[in-house]
Amino acid sequence: MGNKKKGWKRFVATLPWAWVISGLAHAALAIWAVEGGWLTPVTPPPPPKPPQIALEEKHEPPPHRKEPIVEPSLPTPLTLPATPVLVPPDVTLQYERPPIEPVAARTPTEPSPRKTRRKKQARHRPSSPATNARNHVAPMAAESAQEEPALEKPEMPLYPDSPPGELVEGLPGGGHRTGPPTVAMTPKDRTALVRQVYRQQRYPAAAVEMGLEGAVVARFRLDREGNPANIEVSGEGADPLFVEEAKRMLQNGGPYPVPVQRRQIEVYTAVACLHPGVSADVRCVTVRSSGSKEVDSHARAVARKRALKGDNLGWFVVEFPVTLTVEQRISKDGQPEQEIVGLEGDKTFQAVVRNNLSSWLSPWTTTGVLVLPVEFRLE
Repeated sequence: MGNKKKGWKRFVATLPWAWVISGLAHAALAIWAVEGGWLTPVTPPPPPKPPQIALEEKHEPPPHRKEPIVEPSLPTPLTLPATPVLVPPDVTLQYERPPIEPVAARTPTEPSPRKTRRKKQARHRPSSPATNARNHVAPMAAESAQEEPALEKPEMPLYPDSPPGELVEGLPGGGHRTGPPTVAMTPKDRTALVRQVYRQQRYPAAAVEMGLEGAVVARFRLDREGNPANIEVSGEGADPLFVEEAKRMLQNGGPYPVPVQRRQIEVYTAVACLHPGVSADVRCVTVRSSGSKEVDSHARAVARKRALKGDNLGWFVVEFPVTLTVEQRISKDGQPEQEIVGLEGDKTFQAVVRNNLSSWLSPWTTTGVLVLPVEFRLE
């Protein structure tokens, strides 16, 4: 008995009570809706009737029934009063019909034209001001060209094919001229050179015995190795002992540091240009050559640019004087070097003349003249 109770309790505990309660609630809700008239039970449609079997019996039409014909009743006639109605002569009855005017014959009208379908016009797009101006100016220009007579071009003056002689006669000669070398020594280099020379000084013994003093001036050059060359010593009233001693001092003091030397090169070229009034016809010719084709070509190009920018007409001359200052020195490898340190004139010629320095400057063997005063004083 106890086992049955336990089994029953276990069964009840394992039931899905949520589903059971939900099902009971739905069933109760459906019964209440049907009884309350909220829902009507759906009845199935009746089964279709079986088809009737056609019998071969003859059906007689029903007998024709005759209906009585009723004739329409006529309206009762209108009875007029016995006494006639007197109508005054000036009064018309209201029920009298006015006289009917004859209707004019209708004239045939022309058939209306058939409506034609309008073509779709292109949408007008606003044009730019430049387009409007061009469209309006072109017809106006054409009309003005037709109305106004063509203007006659002024005759250009005739110029000679070559520059006039009086324009070229007063020009200096062309070419290039190289000046003599000059020694460019800084005060520091000059002091070092003087000390190196005076280290070799020996006062002549005869001059010491006689108590002589004096001063001489030494002029000399230096070769690429720094050795003195072309030594010249002179002095007014100087004793020959001092002259010989100065030469000996210079010869024994070498080699000396080779100083930088400067040279000036003057280049001159002139170009004559013809401007007839039309820029395309401008032409230039060289009337004074520098001796270098590259320099002359550059001068013509510069002159042509000036002719195009200027207002000169006819023949005119453009001069190009250029002065170069060139420094020459000996490199550490013992090779001569040269450099442009100054240019007077048209600066555009600097690159052109640099290519011609080697032909304008001859290779040098000695420097310019160095001047050194030598004094002999007894202490």
